Amino acid sequence: RIARHAWACIAISHNEIDHFSAYGVPGEKVRVIPNGVDPDDFRCRDDQDFREKYALGDSPFLLFMGRLNHIKGPDLLIRAFARIHGQFESLKLVLAGPDDGFKPNLIRIMKEMYLTDHVRFIGYVGGEEKSCAYHAADLLVIPSRQEAMSIVVLEAGICGTPVVLTDRCGFNTVDEVRGGKVVPATVDGLAHGIQNILANSTNTRLFGANLKKFVEKHFI
Repeated sequence: RIARHAWACIAISHNEIDHFSAYGVPGEKVRVIPNGVDPDDFRCRDDQDFREKYALGDSPFLLFMGRLNHIKGPDLLIRAFARIHGQFESLKLVLAGPDDGFKPNLIRIMKEMYLTDHVRFIGYVGGEEKSCAYHAADLLVIPSRQEAMSIVVLEAGICGTPVVLTDRCGFNTVDEVRGGKVVPATVDGLAHGIQNILANSTNTRLFGANLKKFVEKHFI
């Protein structure tokens, strides 16, 4: 009722217009104003300190940044990580974010997949440590089952870190600008996307540079 009677509604991505439509709000009443990012919040970088703090050594690692919640898909990511781990044996998975009641399920999956030595749950990170996490990561993975517009894409992008994200994140433009890979929200889709990027270190750097340019141009 509030949405229907509002003079105007704000969406953060075009795919949210359909959500407003379901509430009975005509498209002409919806204005799209996307999320943005401040580069000054992500200038801090200390790869060695971050790696030492979380016992990562020199291993490459995937980063998940978000709440440990079913809708965010960390369970899909752990299962996808298990699929590719034999190909990238030194690869680690770092899950950064507060537990939203889903962590026990994730720990169970991790143990079932024999990944205890390769997965790190580091809890909430913010400020300079969040910036360091993005910079140190080889790849940010966003396995969400549903998002309006994933702001962590912008945060990773401004740090020059490429992304793999699902097609439920409202950010398919990442594929178009070659800043990463947009994949189905499935274990197979995530595994394939991660493999595709990590298989070539030159491509990984190129995807990161492309995403950084795109974010700097449109979201600052």
